[in-house]
Amino acid sequence: MHFFLLLVGMVSAILAIIIKIKAGDENIKAKNAAIITAGIVTLVSLIFGFLGLSKENNNLEPLATITTSTTSPTTNQVIEEEDVVEYDQTSTSTSSSTSHVQTIFDSPTDDLDHNEITVTHEEALISTYDGELSEEDDELSYSFVPLRSGIHRFEISGLYEERKVSIYIYDAGNGIVAKREWIGNLDGVTTGDLTPGQDYTVLVKQEEGLSSFTLSICSPAETVSVGNETHINDSIVFTGQENKYHFVPKIDGTYRFEINELYAEKQISMYIFDKGNGTVEKKEWIGNGNGITISSLQPNKPYTIVVKQEAGYSPYVLDIGYPNETKSLSDNGTVNGNLTFTDQVDIFSFIPQKEGIYSFKVSDIQTEKEISMFIVDEGNGVVDRHEWIGNDSGIETNRLQTYKQYYIKIVQVDGFTPYMLSAEYKYSFDE
Repeated sequence: MHFFLLLVGMVSAILAIIIKIKAGDENIKAKNAAIITAGIVTLVSLIFGFLGLSKENNNLEPLATITTSTTSPTTNQVIEEEDVVEYDQTSTSTSSSTSHVQTIFDSPTDDLDHNEITVTHEEALISTYDGELSEEDDELSYSFVPLRSGIHRFEISGLYEERKVSIYIYDAGNGIVAKREWIGNLDGVTTGDLTPGQDYTVLVKQEEGLSSFTLSICSPAETVSVGNETHINDSIVFTGQENKYHFVPKIDGTYRFEINELYAEKQISMYIFDKGNGTVEKKEWIGNGNGITISSLQPNKPYTIVVKQEAGYSPYVLDIGYPNETKSLSDNGTVNGNLTFTDQVDIFSFIPQKEGIYSFKVSDIQTEKEISMFIVDEGNGVVDRHEWIGNDSGIETNRLQTYKQYYIKIVQVDGFTPYMLSAEYKYSFDE
């Protein structure tokens, strides 16, 4: 219909032009009347035609409709955590209540093909619920079912100045799991491990003054499995938070676990536990650039690395330094190495083909970088050492025995650098 009106308008316009051409001067009045009539028909047809098309276009159905909703719990509302959702990396948005998402990116790798993990704690890691204490001795309770074990944080915010509340956490048997009494704004209680799937009740009780408030329930994320990744991007977002990483070393050697990109004046503690939850090593209240170096991890045995919040909140990078495979060094031979992390130890196997004096030297070390060199026997006894040395330096040994196993250890002490290690037979005592 609307296309027909447009067609009528166009035909009327053409007729007006023809009338103007054909009519003579003596028919000026008739000509003008015809032109005015055709012009009005043209205008009206075009207006209604375009309006009709616009209306048709507006009636087209959208491809998709996105709706969002926010709910706040009422008294005794059940609050149940949702499980992990894996994001499709091609998606631009999601309304899923995801608590912990891992994305693995390829990065430059060494012989062990290490990668990088980015662990994103979404806002759903902290769930918030509004409430109001409107009369003396008022209480609001919330039922809570944790998804996984671990430390939980229950915190009050939005409380008016000088108002006080108490928080109690009860288990299914009405036993008190944790409590904090007479606390103010931005305070709360941190629990020990809660049992997944068990019912808990969170009680907020009025103590001093009346006020609205927001209850934040901060839940632990799942343990992240670490393969050969060297960089783990993660974050601390609530008081008492513990991030856990499952780690299985593949070879014997020195490993380094270091915290980097932590904000100034923020601090964490780091723990390494064995399968039986025994403490292998720990370093508490450390800041940026600090960590743990350990040489006693057993290959193919599971360990748990824990990063715990101590002071403030911050993103961070957990950098893991892996030992390199032991390489062989021959008489009068050379081998390349690269020191890339703090306290790194590169080990080279050496079996003399002649008995006598040998020289071991490092070269191609970058300016102002230094290493330490140790020569040990098969029982790890120190045969010789030279510490804090720079480029073109090394050790001229005492007599080394023919066909006996020795190891040359290159240890990082100042800066990171590639290097070349060379062995040279000098002479025997019989020469």
